[in-house]
Amino acid sequence: MADVAVTLGAGGTFSVEPGDRVVVHAAETPTTGYRWQVVASGDVLTVESDEYRPGGAAPGADGERVVALRANHPGDETIVLRLAREWEREPARTVWLAVTVRAGGAHQR
Repeated sequence: MADVAVTLGAGGTFSVEPGDRVVVHAAETPTTGYRWQVVASGDVLTVESDEYRPGGAAPGADGERVVALRANHPGDETIVLRLAREWEREPARTVWLAVTVRAGGAHQR
């Protein structure tokens, strides 16, 4: 089992094995009202943890959202991450990560 770290950019495609974790790091400043929300549509990946880590002690400081998803079994799944204010209809940004959980073999990115 391994952790595959993903720094949120424009999206991407990743391959992992069952038992691995996909750990997504996304810059976030919750005092603006914008927060990352994760949508995993199937059962190939399960959200194991979703937490905000402050970047400093100053009020309003930038930090990051760290989401760990566990690969349960072989298959394909698209993770949708939305940066949005909960009171607005449309997100400010949406990122798609395509993840293939393979039965075995080397990790690819």
